[in-house]
Amino acid sequence: METSPRGLVLVVEDEPAIADIQRRYLTREGFGVHVETDGHAALAAVARLRPVAVVLDVGLPGRDGVAVCRALRECGDWTPVLFVTARDDETDRIVGLEIGADVVMKATKVDGVYDKDPMKHDDAVKFDRLTHLEMVAKGLQVMDSTASTMSQDGGLPILVFNMRTRGNILAAARGEQVGTVVVPS
Repeated sequence: METSPRGLVLVVEDEPAIADIQRRYLTREGFGVHVETDGHAALAAVARLRPVAVVLDVGLPGRDGVAVCRALRECGDWTPVLFVTARDDETDRIVGLEIGADVVMKATKVDGVYDKDPMKHDDAVKFDRLTHLEMVAKGLQVMDSTASTMSQDGGLPILVFNMRTRGNILAAARGEQVGTVVVPS
């Protein structure tokens, strides 16, 4: 286990290559890192190590990431959890609402929401903040309409940010201004 003055982050990932990338990234950002590969070990590690955050794979074998997060919340542990998943399913978004998610983080190749595609138009204008209604009125495609409506109805903001900019994921998790935030109307 690596320790650091910035605190310890628990990474729960069953794919060694992905866990190693996450460990290296977090270490480079000044965090200590402890890695577990399954949900049961993750729960024990949270209780034992008291990390400042948990980076949790949703698709763990056995007790998956959602079950781990539910178990933490049920016992009153509100350690920040960042879900890592390749899934893009409506059910996963509903579960996020049920287990107390604070924000939907939409990692993209650009640094926020623009009035037009910034990869194709040099004059594209970036929005720092939009309401859901403004997004719809302007015809901006942030995510599919089901996800967008669920975020609106559930009162969850959507944070759109560039996943390739160093430090953005951690800055977003700390609540710092990155990208564009789309807030419920």
